[in-house]
Formats: sequence, C-alpha cells, structure tokens
Amino acid sequence: RKTYITNLKLHMVGDTKAVTGHSDDAVIEKHYLDKAQIAIAMRNFKVFPEKNNNRSDELNAIRNNSSNIQKSIEK
Repeated sequence: RKTYITNLKLHMVGDTKAVTGHSDDAVIEKHYLDKAQIAIAMRNFKVFPEKNNNRSDELNAIRNNSSNIQKSIEK
C-alpha cells in the first residue's frame, strides 16, 4: 500500500486522497508515503530545466569580457 500510494503521489497530477479515499492529506503524508523514495525520485528534478543555454553562455561571455577589461584597466 505504501509503495502504491507513494508512486501515485510521484506520478499523478492532482489529489492523491481522491484515489485513496482518505479525508486528509496529513494522514497520507504521515503514514503512507515513503520519504526516501520521494527523495530519490526528486534528485534530478529542476524547477527551470535548461532547454536553451545560449543566453547563459552569452551572459557568461559578457561577464568574462568585462572582468578581463577591468583587470587590464587596473594594471
């Protein structure tokens, strides 16, 4: 039961308690979720996945160039 409900929580968008029949999420959180499995599943989760690094690369190049110019001015 714990494995099933944990997987529901991980893979199902929406309300897990609607499937399990529990009246409160706190009961599910306390007794039926395997926190270790959730942590393993979320290990590679990124809020903002890197789809396009071009802008990041451009900003890093500008920063590096600016830093190099500043260093040459200070000499």
